[in-house]
Amino acid sequence: MKGSHRVELVKANVISEASQCARTMRRAIGGIFVFTILFAFMGTSLVRASPDVTAFVDGGSVAIDISETTIATLGTTFDSGNNFVMAVVQFSSTVATNIAVGNLRLTRDGSTLMSNAYTVNLGSSSPNNQKWFALMAYDSSAPQNPTYDVRATAAATGINGEAKILAISGLTGASAQGSSTPIGTSETTLATLSTSLPTGDNAVFAIVESENTDTSKRYLSAISLKRGSNLATAQYSAYHAASGSAAGAWQVQLVPYLDNAPDGAQYTVTATASSASVVNGRATIVAFSMGSLSSAYSDGGSQSIGTSETTVNSLATTFPSGSEVVVIASEQFDDTFTATTIGAGNDKLQQNNLATGQTTNQYIIRMPGSTNNDDGKGFGLLNKYTDVPASPEYEVKATAAVAVLNGESKILALAKPPRVPEFPLGPTLALILCFPILLAVRKWQRMS
Repeated sequence: MKGSHRVELVKANVISEASQCARTMRRAIGGIFVFTILFAFMGTSLVRASPDVTAFVDGGSVAIDISETTIATLGTTFDSGNNFVMAVVQFSSTVATNIAVGNLRLTRDGSTLMSNAYTVNLGSSSPNNQKWFALMAYDSSAPQNPTYDVRATAAATGINGEAKILAISGLTGASAQGSSTPIGTSETTLATLSTSLPTGDNAVFAIVESENTDTSKRYLSAISLKRGSNLATAQYSAYHAASGSAAGAWQVQLVPYLDNAPDGAQYTVTATASSASVVNGRATIVAFSMGSLSSAYSDGGSQSIGTSETTVNSLATTFPSGSEVVVIASEQFDDTFTATTIGAGNDKLQQNNLATGQTTNQYIIRMPGSTNNDDGKGFGLLNKYTDVPASPEYEVKATAAVAVLNGESKILALAKPPRVPEFPLGPTLALILCFPILLAVRKWQRMS
C-alpha cells in the first residue's frame, strides 16, 4: 500500500471516530438538556406553591349519636402558626334530650379548643326543638395542615346537627375565656382580654352563653363588648324561660366587631340581668390584628322582617377584584307578638345579592312569641368567597312566616389580597442552564 493511501485511510478513521464521538456527545448533552428542562420546571411548581390563608366548610345534616359524633370537618393546608377558628352549629330534634356540658366541642386534631359551658337542652317540638350554638378559638402554635372539627355527644338519639367552620391562618392575636358567673342587675363583667396588639384595626369577637337557674322567666337586658366604653352590643333583650322549662332557659349570642384600636387594647364583655344572680353567663373573647388582611364592618339596626325576603343588613367594601374573602355575620331576632319561624334556607348570607355561593340556615329557626322562652335569640352565618369582583357587597337576608319579627345583623368581612404573579424562576433557570448546552450542541454539529 502506498504511503498516500495509508494517510488517507488514517484520516478517514480519525474522522469516523470523531463523528461517532460527536454523536455520543450530542446524545449525552441532549439527555442533560431534557433533564435540566424537567428539573427547572419542577422547580417552578415548587417555588409557586404556597399555603392557604383561609379555609371554610359548609357541612350537611348529621344524626348525633349517644357516642361522640363528628358533625363537620375542616381540613386545611395552612403553614404552622397561629390560627383563628369559628364554628356555627344548628340543631333540630325530634325528642326531648340534651347535649351535656363539655359534650359539644370545637377541636383541632381531636384536642378541645372550646366546648359548651351549659347543657344544650332541646325539646321534642316547637318552639324549642331547633337551636343553635357558636364556638371559636385562637389556636396558637398550631402545626402544619391542622384539621378542625365540631363534635357532639347526645344524651339520646333524635338530634340532628349541622356546622359551618371557618379558619384563618398566620395571625397575631389573643384570647380569653371567663368562668360561669352570676349576672347582676348592674353591669357584670364576664370576661376580660388584655392584648399586646399594635395600634391599628383588630377583629374582635365575643360569644356569650347564658342559662337561667330561677323558677321564673328572666332576661338579659344588655350584652356588651367593650374597650372602656361600648364597642358593640346585643340589639334586643335575651329572654330565658324558667329553669323547669329547660329547653328555653339558655341562650347563645355572637358579637363581632372591627376596632380601630390603640396599642395593647384591652377588651371586656359585660351583661346585665333583670334579676340578680339567677342567670349565669360565660363569655369567650378573641382578638387579632389585621396584618396583611383588608377588612370591612357594618353594625346594622333593627329591621322589620316581612313575609317576603328582607335585607336585614348589608356591607359595602372596597376589596380589589381577585381577593379571597371570609365573612362572619351575627344575627339576633325579636318576636313582637305571636310565634313565627324562618324556614330552612330562608336566612341567607350572600355576595352581591346572588344566590350562587350563598350560605343559609340548615333547619327552621323558631321564634316562641314575644318575651317567651328564648325570644331575642341569636344566630350566625359564615362564608368564604374566592376570586371576588371589585368592591363586593355582602347581605344578610331573612323571610318570616308571619310578619311579627324584627331582626338585626352585624357583618365583618376579611379579605386576602389577590395573589401577585410570582417571578417565573423555573423557565428562567432553564434558559440560563441550557443556553450553553445549546451552543455546545451546535458546535459539535459543525464538527461532525
